[in-house]
Amino acid sequence: MSVGAAQKVRPPLSLRVSGGVRGLYPGARLRLRLKVRNTRDFPIRVVSLKINVRNAGRSCRRTQLRIARFRRSLVVPAHRARRTGLSVTMLRSAPDACKDAVFPLRFTAKGRRA
Repeated sequence: MSVGAAQKVRPPLSLRVSGGVRGLYPGARLRLRLKVRNTRDFPIRVVSLKINVRNAGRSCRRTQLRIARFRRSLVVPAHRARRTGLSVTMLRSAPDACKDAVFPLRFTAKGRRA
C-alpha cells in the first residue's frame, strides 16, 4: 500500500461584483446587469455567483423577486472586468408598493485561476 503526497487545496478566489436593475413592477421580467471585476495578476474563472436580496420595505419583501442562477462560463482577465446578466422576475402577485422599489443586493462571487 502506498501513500500519496497530500495536496494543498486552495480556497476559491474572491471577485468584486456590482450591478442592479431598474424599472421593476409586479409581473416584470428584466435583466439584472452585473459587472465582475478581477483585481488579481492572473485570469480567474467564475465558479459561483450568489445574490442575497434584502427587503425593499415592510410591504415589499424579498420573496417577491426571483433571480435566475448563474450557470455560465465566465473568465475575467487579470485587472479587468467582464459584464454578464441574470434574469430577474417580480411576481405578478407582488403588491403595488413594489413598483420601482429598491431591493438592496449583496453579491458573493468566487473563482479559480483560469
